[in-house]
Amino acid sequence: MRYPVYIYPMPEFMREYFYDIYFLLDEFTCYYHTLQMAIELEEYFKNELPQTAENWLSYFGSVLAYYHAYAEFKLFILTYLLVAKEYYPKDYRLIMANKQFKKAFKAVDSNFAALINDFLNRKQKLIIQWLAAQGMKVKETDDSLFIYQGDNSGGAEGRGHLKQGYNIVIKEMEKQKYRDILRELAK
Repeated sequence: MRYPVYIYPMPEFMREYFYDIYFLLDEFTCYYHTLQMAIELEEYFKNELPQTAENWLSYFGSVLAYYHAYAEFKLFILTYLLVAKEYYPKDYRLIMANKQFKKAFKAVDSNFAALINDFLNRKQKLIIQWLAAQGMKVKETDDSLFIYQGDNSGGAEGRGHLKQGYNIVIKEMEKQKYRDILRELAK
């Protein structure tokens, strides 16, 4: 999780770059583009690299790490707005009056969510089937991804992916207080 890097306790080197809601939106946007780039490397992994479990775990590891940033930064932004609404109402009103901020947030949020959904659908339909054709089998649990190469008797390469943590953050944002903020952002 990125909480200690971006929120608390923030590292000393980050403190000199006083962050605010715009900083969080900028990071949210950066992770969206980084995920997009990581996903687009699929063809490179298919056509240019040896077809090994280790290489494909590297691919999945990058993509999964960046798609988790969606939930984290959305929660950071919504929580920032909740705190501003309660303790800094003037700042909150200024942020919510900023149509460009709201437009940018909505665009990144919807594009990021669509990118993740597209990847998850492709992962199941194309990538895993494609890996099977290369002699690999993929097994996924709530917290790990394993790729077996060959007949499965030699073990598997595996990597944790914190899917369970991602789902907890997504569920947290279903609470009414976050839905209310999202409704205000949509105005």
